[in-house]
This record gives sequence, C-alpha cells and structure tokens, in this order.
Amino acid sequence: MIEEVPIVDEPAEVVAELAAPEVSEPPKRGRGRPPGAKGKAKPAKPPPPPEPEPQPEPPAPVPKKKKAAPKKRPVQSSDSEQEAPKKRRRAEPETQDIALEVMRLLSDQHAQRATVRRNKYAGWFQN
Repeated sequence: MIEEVPIVDEPAEVVAELAAPEVSEPPKRGRGRPPGAKGKAKPAKPPPPPEPEPQPEPPAPVPKKKKAAPKKRPVQSSDSEQEAPKKRRRAEPETQDIALEVMRLLSDQHAQRATVRRNKYAGWFQN
C-alpha cells in the first residue's frame, strides 16, 4: 500500500544539506602502473624443433695437397733506386664540407618547392 508523506517547508540550509551531500575529493593517483597490476602476458614458448634424423657418415675426406709458397724475389740493391709510386689515398671530405653541401641541397630543395607553389597559385589568379 502507498503511504502519502506530507510536504513540510524546511529552512533553506537544511534543504541545501540534503540536496548536496559532501563530496570528498578522490585521492590523487601517482603516475605509472598501480601497485599489484599484472604485466603484459608473455608469449608462449615455441615447441622445441624436432631432432634431425641421423645421417649416414660421409666417406673420409681426401687430404688436399698444399700449394707451394711463392718464391721470394731477391732484392737487388743499386745506386739508382727508384721508388715505386705510392697509391694516393682518397681524401675524405671534412665535416664542414659535408655540412655545407647538405645545407646547399636543402636550400635548393626549399627554393624549388617555393617556385612550384608560386607557379601553381599564379594559375589560379590571372592579373
């Protein structure tokens, strides 16, 4: 059975207390994973590969003959010795040279893009 409750005018303070119960601030959480949280699932280990079948032993290898060492040429000493021309080592570019070339390439690329963009927009607006 339904029971009727009479409405009584209550002071504003009591109504405000009933309408808005105290809300406590939730505790601030720290950064990172909460303590006790489980980590990522580890991948299952693959099954071990099957053992290879035993193969019959190959025949014994035939010993190889060693090549004779090249004979050393006797050194001839003469008063007019000529030195063999030394091979020139390729000069490695310095860091500054590389940086300058990269800057030049980037600058050219930027200028080319600007020119293409300017030509594209020029086609839109005829003066």
